[in-house]
Amino acid sequence: MRPGFERLDRNEARIKAASPVFGATWSTSVYLCYDWPFDGERTTPQVNADGAAPVLVVGGTGDPTTPYLGARRMARALGAGVGVLLTAEEEGHGTYPQNRCVTKTVDEYLRTGRTPAAGTVCRGTMS
Repeated sequence: MRPGFERLDRNEARIKAASPVFGATWSTSVYLCYDWPFDGERTTPQVNADGAAPVLVVGGTGDPTTPYLGARRMARALGAGVGVLLTAEEEGHGTYPQNRCVTKTVDEYLRTGRTPAAGTVCRGTMS
């Protein structure tokens, strides 16, 4: 069940108290996606795309918001030869366009439709 605003306000206060340095900045993020529409709770839709063109999935090993395990699962769920995982050994949320290797690889995929070789890893190069 989606938390109400009172609960979000309590969570925001706890985050600020726990981290005097970063709390004020990070605590407001609890509202960023609050009003996104959704149907049901914890629904796992079928994402298999057998026969589709390759789909590039980018996952950061140190992403606290969208865990790497989820990217691995998504690439696998898309189906053999469809889901192609690009691993970014990077800390933080979002590696495009901050990581040069990820940016180059994603840009190439968007321009040509070609995915990197299976197992491609971009090392931490946030600029």
